[in-house]
Amino acid sequence: MSHYKTTVHTEVRNSSHTIIVGMVGEGKDVLDVGCASGYQGAALIERGCRVSGVEIDEADAAKAREALGDVRVADLDRTELDSLFEPGSFDRVVFGDVLEHLRDPARAVREAMRLLRPDGALVISVPNVAHGSVRLALLQGEWEYVDTGLLDRTHVSFFTHASLLRMLHEEGLAITDLQATVFDPLDTEVPVDRERLPAGVVDWVRAQPFAEVYQFVATAAPVAAVTGPEPVEVVPAVGLPAPADEFVAEADRVRTALSALDDPESAAAQLLDLRHRLVVARDHAIGQEAELAHAREDIARRAGTHEYVNEELRKSIEDAQRAHAGWADANEQIRRLQEQVDRAAPGLAQRAARRVLGR
Repeated sequence: MSHYKTTVHTEVRNSSHTIIVGMVGEGKDVLDVGCASGYQGAALIERGCRVSGVEIDEADAAKAREALGDVRVADLDRTELDSLFEPGSFDRVVFGDVLEHLRDPARAVREAMRLLRPDGALVISVPNVAHGSVRLALLQGEWEYVDTGLLDRTHVSFFTHASLLRMLHEEGLAITDLQATVFDPLDTEVPVDRERLPAGVVDWVRAQPFAEVYQFVATAAPVAAVTGPEPVEVVPAVGLPAPADEFVAEADRVRTALSALDDPESAAAQLLDLRHRLVVARDHAIGQEAELAHAREDIARRAGTHEYVNEELRKSIEDAQRAHAGWADANEQIRRLQEQVDRAAPGLAQRAARRVLGR
């Protein structure tokens, strides 16, 4: 069983599955190449499509047959796709994040074209290896494979905008629809150490073409069947909010400084302002140093007073201890005298002695 298991939620717009379902349309005969357990085919069936599949994993294929019907098990690096089905059997052949797993993706595209009807088209999604997160990781000397995502450890082919278009054009295809899922360069599974990024580099990467494109999703048809020009713009699935982090703030400061250099008078004014603020800061620092010196003197005085009080307290404790010892000695003397009186003075003399001693 493969680890590519999910559920298609078409209300999630920033998803290649959602875009693919929209591109395929309704009521089509579809071949889902790399159908996994059939989750994407099930979403297409809900829209009235008839879906067949090709899957390399036998356990996934068995699961997919519960929903899709005709599912073939094949390794497309070893088996020709057009040998599995009759030519002209499908309105749409879908490669949903599949071509990057093949050693010769162009061959699979070429074979898929033979399975299309005259008005048919391919629907393809591929990850963008030039996404900003990968660029930033490479700047830090990192390329870390993971289980899924842009750097899936099973990827053997990699695509950029230019290389995807070049492959399709070389196979006689023209793009009729080009969309994309999008994520900020600092918001993907690719590890990027923010602390190691030099000033300005994130802002620069974010501004590069297709740096936010996570996956390209395209509909492509044989050139002879296409009327009109290819789309020039890549349509993002959603609009990303403008980033607001420390890298944006740093870039704004740099731009402000550079714009001042283009205007000498403005630069001079900024220099005078900086000098004024420096003088104010220096005066403030001098004042703070004077206050610190006074504070140190006060602490020294308080420390001396503290030592005097401690010495007096020590003497008082010693006096109290001596007084307590004297009081104990007096009590002992009284006790002994009392014993002597008790033994020597009978009757009234004894009581008189007790009254005297008890005062």
